[in-house]
Amino acid sequence: MDAAGGSATQVAVRFTVRPVVILVVNAEGLPKELWSNLGRAPSGEEIAGLRVRIGSLNGREAAATAEVRDAAASALRGADWSVHGRIWKG
Repeated sequence: MDAAGGSATQVAVRFTVRPVVILVVNAEGLPKELWSNLGRAPSGEEIAGLRVRIGSLNGREAAATAEVRDAAASALRGADWSVHGRIWKG
């Protein structure tokens, strides 16, 4: 930094990570995996924002229909919300 005519200073960078809960379903719409970046139990708003993917975490996005949400109830209850990443596997 001195060579550029400035001084070395400490810079704080803060990242905001959007809370995400993703349900991976098979072709029939049945839950396969549940993924989250929360590391804690989700709020009702976070559950309402449930995202659904077909086949894999990077699969095609699908609608979180009432039927899919009903099928996901046991995964949501059985998930280990204390960790990041895959928190449930069916």
